[in-house]
Amino acid sequence: MTSILPLPETVLPALGHFHVPAVLSVHAEGEALPEARKFTERLEKETRIKVQWQASLPTLTFVLDPHLPELGPEGYQLSVHKTRLEIRAWGVAGLFYGSMSLLQLLRSGGPVPCQQVMDRPRFRWRGLMLDVARHFMPVSSILVWLDVLAELKMNTFHWHLTDDQGWRIPVSAFPRLTEVGGWRKETLIGHYEDQPWTFDGTPHGGVYTPDDIQQVIQYAQERFITVIPEIELPGHAQAALAAHPEFGSGEGTEVLTSWGISERVFHPRATTLDFLNTVLLEVTEMFPSPYVCIGGDECPTTEWENSPEMHQLAQDLGLESVKGLQGYVTRSVSETLEKAGKKVCGWEEILQDGLSENTVGLIWLHAEKAREAVQKGHPIVVCHHSHLYLDYYQSGAPELEPLAQGGCLPLEKVYQYDPMPAGLTDIEKQRVLGVQTNLWTEYLPTPEHTEYMLFPRLFAVAEMCWTPQERRNLEGFLQRIPEQLQHLQRKGIRFRPHLAAFSR
Repeated sequence: MTSILPLPETVLPALGHFHVPAVLSVHAEGEALPEARKFTERLEKETRIKVQWQASLPTLTFVLDPHLPELGPEGYQLSVHKTRLEIRAWGVAGLFYGSMSLLQLLRSGGPVPCQQVMDRPRFRWRGLMLDVARHFMPVSSILVWLDVLAELKMNTFHWHLTDDQGWRIPVSAFPRLTEVGGWRKETLIGHYEDQPWTFDGTPHGGVYTPDDIQQVIQYAQERFITVIPEIELPGHAQAALAAHPEFGSGEGTEVLTSWGISERVFHPRATTLDFLNTVLLEVTEMFPSPYVCIGGDECPTTEWENSPEMHQLAQDLGLESVKGLQGYVTRSVSETLEKAGKKVCGWEEILQDGLSENTVGLIWLHAEKAREAVQKGHPIVVCHHSHLYLDYYQSGAPELEPLAQGGCLPLEKVYQYDPMPAGLTDIEKQRVLGVQTNLWTEYLPTPEHTEYMLFPRLFAVAEMCWTPQERRNLEGFLQRIPEQLQHLQRKGIRFRPHLAAFSR
């Protein structure tokens, strides 16, 4: 059994071992050279192995092979022989992922069993969504987590940048969004359901600068990770409305200090749509991602129902009620984004709004929505809360765990989930782009707490995203965890210990 995580598609063991030399000679040419250099820099940083570049009879060779199209852009072939190593791939991303597998084999420091690995991902979209609106997370921590995502062959970082409790992204046309919306005066102490509420009296906030955003994007790109920004609308908008109440009911408000769903939402008059489109167009200029997420979940209509202006607008638009205004907003901003060359994604609620078939639905709440969406032609990403929300408790004894959202999602439950909806045709299965785990940070005030919730459950998500379903096995997975946790420990990541894994 290989020690590689996520488990490769095919591993053929061979006789003998590769004994790692003190100095590893490496050769690569052309487009393979940058990936070889990235690998050797990491190898020398994480192990005692030294590297020299050698064209004749190298120990390790990186090869871009045009005769391997069946591997796709992210697949690779890794060969471990007694005296040499080789990584072949059809695309440069494949070379990178092959090097991540080889790095895992070499980090142990001992002889590496000879083997032939043929590997490619099960899903195209392998993601983590991080909410930084509820609690701001520093760039330094985000870069560490991106590095681990890349090691686990995950390729999407969904950055939830705005919500009721904070607006984290600068917009030059509307500086008050961060000046006012980036900070709240205090934060709820304890759980949302605990009564009476108490607050800490301490201001909380933070804003990413354009340089911060470009640093994250570049760091991710070097690791074949796409950074997808999310701007929530038309609900989850109270932080924006604290800065610009004129785009809502007009009544003043403050950045929300508690959790839950705020009734303060955007009111879709013409000036508000101009505002939203201006914001989104500036976001498209910052992020090269082919996708922009517009949220769309949990939008109360109470303010619209109490507004004669919104009733008149709904009537003028020929809508049956003000509830149809959400679709009106969503269609407007979607058209703007599509004209700017972007694809729209959003939570499953937006799929009822008559959007184009290119709109990607993030299926989080109702499992049956996955089947409905692909049957209508929409691509989807599965991120169902029951198995993929990492803000849930990790055991059935919440009193022994740090404060969390609720529910119980242990490592084993994450691992045993098959995200492919049942009963789909082959064509419909092609519309399941992949899997995304979501980490909401209402109860995660620090990077340390965030890491505790991420690891080791992110290992299970990575294997769910990459490895063929028929290859996955909980027992084998648990045997491969201890080495990965030791690596996290060396990186200074504060993970949750998993005793079942350590006991093996």
